[in-house]
Amino acid sequence: MKEPTSVEREESREEPDAVSDERPVAGLDGASVTPDARGPSDGTGQPAPPPGPAPEVVVSHHGGGGNRRWIKILIWIFVLALVAAAGWFVYDKYLRKAPAKVATNKDTNVRLLKVGVQGADYGKLYPDISTSEYAYLANSQMFEGLVRYENKNKVVPALATDWKNPDGMTWVFTIKKGVKFHDGHTLTAKDVKYSLDKIVNSDTGFSETFASTIASVETIGDDQVKITTTDPDPTLLNKLTFLYIIDDDPPAGAGPSDAGTGPYKIKPGTEATTLSLRMVAFDDYHGGRPSTRELVLGSEETSASLLKAFKEGRYDIVGSLSPEDADKFGSAARFISSQPDVNFIAFNTVKPGPLQKKEVREAIRYAIDPNAIGEARNAYTTPLSQLIPPSIPGYNPAIRPYKQDIGKAKQLLAQAGYSEGLKLKLSLSDISKNGQLTQEIVNELKKAGITVIPDQHDDFSEFIDYFTSGKAEMYTVDYSSDTLDGLDIYTTTISDTNYDNPDLTALLDEAGNETEPAKRLKLLQDAAVVIDKDVPVVPMSTENNLWLMDKDYVIEQDMPSSFISVYFYKVRLK
Repeated sequence: MKEPTSVEREESREEPDAVSDERPVAGLDGASVTPDARGPSDGTGQPAPPPGPAPEVVVSHHGGGGNRRWIKILIWIFVLALVAAAGWFVYDKYLRKAPAKVATNKDTNVRLLKVGVQGADYGKLYPDISTSEYAYLANSQMFEGLVRYENKNKVVPALATDWKNPDGMTWVFTIKKGVKFHDGHTLTAKDVKYSLDKIVNSDTGFSETFASTIASVETIGDDQVKITTTDPDPTLLNKLTFLYIIDDDPPAGAGPSDAGTGPYKIKPGTEATTLSLRMVAFDDYHGGRPSTRELVLGSEETSASLLKAFKEGRYDIVGSLSPEDADKFGSAARFISSQPDVNFIAFNTVKPGPLQKKEVREAIRYAIDPNAIGEARNAYTTPLSQLIPPSIPGYNPAIRPYKQDIGKAKQLLAQAGYSEGLKLKLSLSDISKNGQLTQEIVNELKKAGITVIPDQHDDFSEFIDYFTSGKAEMYTVDYSSDTLDGLDIYTTTISDTNYDNPDLTALLDEAGNETEPAKRLKLLQDAAVVIDKDVPVVPMSTENNLWLMDKDYVIEQDMPSSFISVYFYKVRLK
């Protein structure tokens, strides 16, 4: 079970450039003048006589003089036409320059992308097992699982082309053909079995979180693998996105990243350190040629040093930053990545007291302003209507966030018998970090007539035990799911000791055994409706990660983790 955590992070939109399709506009030709086809006239209106001896030239102001002027004009026109034609021939052949070529295909590749974060440690990479968000960011660029995330909450094929479930505890995956490891070897089912067995048999927290339900892994020929679970596990696909496949027999002298299949590997001649990791594109990547050719992940000790490095051009992308820090670079482009976390207030509805009354819980919900709470956290937040954020499967878009209504809150308190107000104890941990958040909650509930008494717990583990055992009256905490699943959020944040609802329990039990995605999604969304109606919790917000960029990169978040969560091989210039 993932412990609730408190984090700070930040959304941007990408708008495609307008495409110009200008073409030349055709002009209009002037009408040409053509001499009379009947020939010259002698002034009588009759045709001229046939040719004969040259007549005596007589100077006259009328009659035949008109004929001679026409002849001279025609001769000059002919001469000028010859001169023009000759001139055009010389110009076209010897003098005219070819028109400049207009670029039609802009190079959008990124030669080098440097990404800076605060407090990272890149010294422990796969196949060494680590659950840190920094290791996840780095490893996901070099290694892949049978499946991967896309658009934050969609699991799609990666090293597997497809899968099927003969029964609730059996998964059969077909391996993609022609996939190359960085060391030149070709992926087979044998590599998949070796990799998964290695994780299952490791005595680590990583294995406990992501591989504890895998009972066995078997190969079926060279291109299929059968995974059998101890119990039905509808979240197995989520977990497999973190279980990377490596070469079971890399060549002698190959480095750790050479055992992967991802779009990057560690740059030859360099090695991962605590503060820096340099990667180069793997052009035999089965997913296509990476548009970002070289990737550097760096780390700084403080946000001030990170911002200084960005200002000096040592990083192209930095984060995550508070709105206050980001505003110091008002002209810089921004990218916002969402987190799979939720910040909420939970109630003990089992313990005797005011919170057993639904009207009191509803009054607290109407007294809270999620936007003000977000500002108090000095973070870029999005108000939430439910425990499951939009980036996690199970989110119900039909449930909208509540707006603060102090009048409605007072009315509900009066209905519950507390028209004169009441006192409640709010338990929390790490008050040094959440002091502003706590004070904002105190101030908002006071407006509705509720006096809040903060109850600080310095030891976070003790705090978890305190509220999960049903000792707290009301508490606030953040939670981010390791397995990125709605059921995990529900079963972790709502314990039987604090809230007992048979309808909710039945829905969650059914969702825990349902492997058909659409049916399971419906069960989780129905659970969200039950919670919304009965108000055992007040969801407030989810944090986002705000990143500054030195250029308008085309960048998208695919992974729903609590970091930048980007496959950098897709990043390109606009």
